[in-house]
Amino acid sequence: MSRISSTDRHQYPRVQMDEQLNNVENRDDEHQFIPGGGRCTIDTATDDDEKHDDNALTTAQPQVQNGLLTAERLRPSLSASQKPMRASAISMACRVSRVTPNNSVLFVCDLQEKFRQQIKYFPEILVTGKRLIDTARILNLRTFATEQYPKGLGHLVPELGLQAGGDVPIIEKSKFSMCIEPALPQLEGKENVILFGIEAHVCVLQTTLDLLERNMNVHVVVDATSSRTQENRKYAFKQMEKAGAVLTTSECVILGLLGGPDHPKFREVQKLIMESAPDTGLCKL
Repeated sequence: MSRISSTDRHQYPRVQMDEQLNNVENRDDEHQFIPGGGRCTIDTATDDDEKHDDNALTTAQPQVQNGLLTAERLRPSLSASQKPMRASAISMACRVSRVTPNNSVLFVCDLQEKFRQQIKYFPEILVTGKRLIDTARILNLRTFATEQYPKGLGHLVPELGLQAGGDVPIIEKSKFSMCIEPALPQLEGKENVILFGIEAHVCVLQTTLDLLERNMNVHVVVDATSSRTQENRKYAFKQMEKAGAVLTTSECVILGLLGGPDHPKFREVQKLIMESAPDTGLCKL
């Protein structure tokens, strides 16, 4: 391999010192470093092998051309977890369980009195949240609610129809996530959590991340979830979706729980969705 003069080094600042070039030439393991590039693996596959390698790159041995180290017949060295997934593997990874009353639980997050004047579209998300709670009651869907520091932030708003000692357990919490010890029994035997409430970028986000770490499918109801600012709300949704949550709407969830018009409770639930959900500002984000 040609050496590079000091003049060349000044002319091409990305070219490394001679010792690094020698490393590229002389390293005896499968990994080599290229100045200005990343860690690579030499591709010694035959032409026949390449026919069976959809991901092969057209690359040759490292060369110096015009004072610049180039690479041909090189491709990135990938760990098993980094290698491209086949279509079947991608399909499996993206598969999410359908929500049903038997495999799902409804989480109601911190819709408390103190937030009434602070949260964007608070009246609208209360209407939407109440539809979900009423649907859960009709379909016998397990429901669980939390209050964040109620001594300072008040209790759940009366519009939801959830009171202490009622049919829905209400747990006081001090941490952001709803995944506190008293909540864990609510997840037993369930695959999906249908989640809504406030604030999107704080308690809803932290709950989502904790649930995903527990291998739960999380369906965040966007038209029943908000924050004090639309910016926080928007980017919380982006982060939750990136992490693996499903962003959905109240009507998608309700009709998904029914499964079809042949459900024995269809007529009763249909009354809840005869009117469109109120505008919660999502189309303005």
